[in-house]
Amino acid sequence: MAFKKLFMFLSMFLAWLSLGWLSSTFIFKLAGVDVTTQSFRSFRFVTIILGLCLLFLSALFYVVSHFIKEKERISKFIRCKVCGRKIPFDMVMCPYCFSDVRERKNELKEEVSGESA
Repeated sequence: MAFKKLFMFLSMFLAWLSLGWLSSTFIFKLAGVDVTTQSFRSFRFVTIILGLCLLFLSALFYVVSHFIKEKERISKFIRCKVCGRKIPFDMVMCPYCFSDVRERKNELKEEVSGESA
């Protein structure tokens, strides 16, 4: 998997987790459970801090995913002019129709060298 997609997926996953941590203790209140002990208040504080940290990491990974540049993939296959099938780039002769594919390789090399100049 590409790093850009990986960071985007990680960002969405952390955002989902942060929403769970932020809302976990508030669900008790919505359910009607009245918990007013000191340990529950400290637990609520910890879950809110953890949720905010996860939300910050999610935003950080989202921003990083937009700044990552992906390299263009060069196809490692060419098409035979005679039969039209895909064959590996380094072939000299098509394994299907036994036609010479050296001209096509030379054309591709000229295109790649022309773009980089």
